[in-house]
Amino acid sequence: MRTARDEQLLEFVTLHGMVLFRQAAKWFYGGKESTASQRVTKMVDAGLLNRDDGVADWAGMVLTPTRAGQSVGLRALPVMFDSLGARHLSPPDNLLHAALVADRILVAQSQGFRVLTERQIRLLDRQDPDEVREFLASPAVGGKFSSDGYEPGIRAGRVWRTGPEVPGVPERPMTPDETFVASAYASVKQPLDTRQPASVRYPDFVQVLPSGELVAFEVEIAAKSSYRLGAIVAGYANAVARLVPDGQGSYRRTTVTRIDPATGQQQQKQQLVLARRQFRQVRWLCVPESMSLLRGRLNPVTGRYSSGHIAKAMPDEYQGVNWARQNPELPMIVEEVTADDFGVQYALDQRVLPAAYRCSYKRWRLWRTVWQDSVDPARRGILTFARWLMVPAGSTDLSNLDQCLAAEDAAASPIGRRGRHSR
Repeated sequence: MRTARDEQLLEFVTLHGMVLFRQAAKWFYGGKESTASQRVTKMVDAGLLNRDDGVADWAGMVLTPTRAGQSVGLRALPVMFDSLGARHLSPPDNLLHAALVADRILVAQSQGFRVLTERQIRLLDRQDPDEVREFLASPAVGGKFSSDGYEPGIRAGRVWRTGPEVPGVPERPMTPDETFVASAYASVKQPLDTRQPASVRYPDFVQVLPSGELVAFEVEIAAKSSYRLGAIVAGYANAVARLVPDGQGSYRRTTVTRIDPATGQQQQKQQLVLARRQFRQVRWLCVPESMSLLRGRLNPVTGRYSSGHIAKAMPDEYQGVNWARQNPELPMIVEEVTADDFGVQYALDQRVLPAAYRCSYKRWRLWRTVWQDSVDPARRGILTFARWLMVPAGSTDLSNLDQCLAAEDAAASPIGRRGRHSR
């Protein structure tokens, strides 16, 4: 007999494509790996799941659904998603990215947010717009549509599709198509400001806000060319809520009435008017290299950021923005990506650390305990483990790396202390 948790797991792996065993244990079986192991084994024997432990050590075991498992995972969803079960799924080549996206989706769902995965987004982008609108507005999703293009909500955007061949015309024509969950961006051969961008960008996942608006999430852990990343940003700039010029050198405002929660009295307040599009916001979760391209680099003398791709695409909204204290109402937010799962976080750290600071998964777990003991929890979002590890000796005789090596000696680790260049 399948349990409700089994079916929730099958739905998740069907919609996302995979999950790590540790993630399944934590989020679907209350953190009990023994229970998860029993349930996964039964589903593997029943032909609903495949498990693969021939992957990197940090990943442990990867779970993917069989065709039969996908049929079960899709039962609670509208018929429009049935075609998702037509493909055989296996561990992806970009396993770290897929595991990290799964990590962020599972955390968002645990916080009460409804989420659409990239597999759902790609399918929705090709469906009849009326059916998509109905699905997004359903209680299962909770999306709301802007009635006039300014009221908070979703407003259809536009992508360009390659049309059928026309006799005598050398190039196939581009035709506009309505979309609610994707954005159009320039292909390699097009200028960034082209009016008919030929590429379509699908977010890694979309989160539904309590207001019914959509937030697109982009997880950037691989180096992209500056042009391609700039083109994607320019495309998203036409897909997020934007300020509306008032024709007098400023921006339109409207008067809204709100209830003061402290006094219960009505208050009138001026509020900027936003032109609504597909997404209320894009949140970029990045490694430092991608963060620099998006935000620009900080000039230590002036304290200002050079123009990154976002400021170039949206100069009005990002004039003088302080990236260290980003206003949560901005149309694009850039954050350093972190993971809830220890193995995924380890793989992330090894990707961004210089070679002299990389280590085995076992040593990394010990080193992180030193970091946790040294850094206040409130500061860990800024002084991440990777940043902290590279801090040289300051007021003490030991650098943070030296402190980690000393902790190994003190713990009488069977690994033993090694030279810096032999890790």
